Order: sequence, then structure tokens, then C-alpha cells
Amino acid sequence: MIMIFSNYIVVPLIIDTASYSLGFKLKSDRHFSNFIKHYIYLMVNTLLIPLFGLSSIETLVNFLTSNTV
Repeated sequence: MIMIFSNYIVVPLIIDTASYSLGFKLKSDRHFSNFIKHYIYLMVNTLLIPLFGLSSIETLVNFLTSNTV
């Protein structure tokens, strides 16, 4: 239930709010921006995080910013 709630309600709301605050002149540009952001979020969640065996976006950021080889 938490995954459904977050992926279908919370994340689109955050993405829409972020795009709305950027101040696009055309509604279609804002919707295209929403589409791109949502697509990137879904690809990170379904491909990158499981690919590296990580458990969350926070661990992905720590993995990408670590200095160890």
C-alpha cells in the first residue's frame, strides 16, 4: 500500500509542484517537463537501484558520491 500511495499520489504531486514552480509559459511545456521527470524517476527506481543492489535513492546517492573504488 505504501508503494502504491507513494508512486501514484505523492511522487506525481511533488513533480507537478516542482514543474509548476519553475514558471513555464505554456501548459504543454510544463506537462512535458512532468513527463520527463516522472520517466527519469521511474527508470531510477526500476533499473538503477536494483542493478546496483541498493535499497533506496539515498543509498544510490551515497554510492555515486563515494570516493572509494
